[in-house]
Amino acid sequence: MRFDSNKEMLDYLFSLRHMNVKLGLESITGLMDFLGHPEKAFDSIHVAGTNGKGSTCAILASIYTEAGYKTGLYTSPHLVDLRERIQINGEMISLDFVRKMLNEMLPAIKSLGSSFFEVITAIAFSYFCEQSVEMAVVEVGMGGRLDATNVLYPKAVVITEIDLDHQKQLGNDPKQISQEKAGIIKPGATVIVNVSRPEVLEHLSLLSREKRTSFVFARKGVKVENVRATPEGTSFSLRTPQNHWDRLFLPLPGRYQIQNAMNAIRTVETLGSTDFEYPKGAIPRGLRNVHWPGRLQLLQSSPTVIADVAHNLHGISHAIDEISNLFPRKRITCVFGVLAEKDYLAMIELLNEYVDDYIAVSPDQHRALSAVELTKAIHASGKNAIAAESVLDGLETAITNSNSDDVVCILGSHYNLENVLKHYKSS
Repeated sequence: MRFDSNKEMLDYLFSLRHMNVKLGLESITGLMDFLGHPEKAFDSIHVAGTNGKGSTCAILASIYTEAGYKTGLYTSPHLVDLRERIQINGEMISLDFVRKMLNEMLPAIKSLGSSFFEVITAIAFSYFCEQSVEMAVVEVGMGGRLDATNVLYPKAVVITEIDLDHQKQLGNDPKQISQEKAGIIKPGATVIVNVSRPEVLEHLSLLSREKRTSFVFARKGVKVENVRATPEGTSFSLRTPQNHWDRLFLPLPGRYQIQNAMNAIRTVETLGSTDFEYPKGAIPRGLRNVHWPGRLQLLQSSPTVIADVAHNLHGISHAIDEISNLFPRKRITCVFGVLAEKDYLAMIELLNEYVDDYIAVSPDQHRALSAVELTKAIHASGKNAIAAESVLDGLETAITNSNSDDVVCILGSHYNLENVLKHYKSS
């Protein structure tokens, strides 16, 4: 079997997504063996956490690009285009390279029973190796200890906020989940952590000491000042133990993004004191130039339409609270769609404090909760909801039913946004 077109290749690749979620390193280790261990060819920063890890990765990659390093970025999932997952200095991988690698790897994929994520991870590491990347910023897919990305031996391990998500695979307690996330900590790495739960911080510190790593709590000795949040982004000043960063601007709306920026800045500062030096201007430029769609992304005005990938209770809480602060005293309609395994009843309970009306949708994913079932749950909570045929239909209904000064937000899953972003790009 050989793929002679990119369409054939993508059809096969996406067919692998229907396999059950598989945690473990046997298959990815087999692929690395088959490819001659490309993961050993570049330095890396490995980022885990429940929320904020994608934004932290995007900020880190932007800073290192501005610092002059050839910088790889590997994140998941993508919103519109598979190539979003694998980038170098902001340029996406070519589908021709993906097809070349898939043709080369096909015997090993079939022999090992490799999953979609394992295959994409192997392709990413091969691309970074072939392109002589100097620093790769790599986001964990799920958990950490048994995630396919955990074949890396990184320069730094960054852990963002930890909360409940993927409980079936990772457990029902933040401390237990932190144990899984900390599985990416390797001897010799520098560990930078930004978490709010004291028991999680203490546990991560203990695990880091056991592995003889250097441990940095990103918030220690740091002061945030002059915060100003707008729908276009967030400006702030930051005092760290090493520097005073004045009037930084991050084009990612939401005050919670300051924590992700803080994590990234403390990581760059810490590594910069050893072997990854950087010009001071790289940090403000990196923040200002970061591109990370689907995070409180403003899509239109009159009525305001804003989209966010928040897909667990912690993320939903931050997103809807920030929307309420950015657009105070506005009527809010939520286009809401979730995967069936998520704690959507708790999400609805939280959203009900802010949302006036719902349009229930079903994300374009085989694990999605049906719009009909979601509508029933919303009605049972005491709120009004309409079930829509698709996310785009739901958005159109929400806009039609809104006045020019109302707000429409799209929340609940990454998978809600593909067709929405395509629609706004083409319009």
